Amino acid sequence: MYDLSNQALPLKSLFLLAIIGIALSCRHSPTTHTPGATANPSKQQAHPSDSTDIIITPCAVMIDPTEAKLKQLKKEDGEENFYSMADDNQFYMGTAIGYLDSIHYKMIDRQSKGTIKFRTAAGNLVKMNLTKYDWAILLFNGKDTPIEADITTFKDEFERYMPPAPKTADFTRGDRKK
Repeated sequence: MYDLSNQALPLKSLFLLAIIGIALSCRHSPTTHTPGATANPSKQQAHPSDSTDIIITPCAVMIDPTEAKLKQLKKEDGEENFYSMADDNQFYMGTAIGYLDSIHYKMIDRQSKGTIKFRTAAGNLVKMNLTKYDWAILLFNGKDTPIEADITTFKDEFERYMPPAPKTADFTRGDRKK
């Protein structure tokens, strides 16, 4: 017969370690999350000093309403209409952010206050007032005057305005020049 009394301690230790491991793996640390926002290393938060910055590279500027604007919209549209409108806008903004994340496109977060400046390829400085927007996306291709994209058809709007990405040869398929 086998003597299991010597193995009881190691089995208890293994069982205890397994329970601790499971408990630690199930821990959930709370994080703050903006509805529709996704993690993107190319996404930049707006800082007070950014109000004087001039954007010269292609990007999408994601505009969200300030707290004061949210209160104003709720008062003007009524609470029920406001929440419906806010849900719709968050859905479309989230869809656009998901698309931009999927193609690793640069995004800049701004609130609907102050101004933002863009320098076109021709050297023109375009200054845009952000206070007129609630939820919006400004697209800048680095060449032309920025546009406000229609968030309900964002992908189509993006593909129309932004230059296509340069095609690269795939040498694994034999696309090599001869």
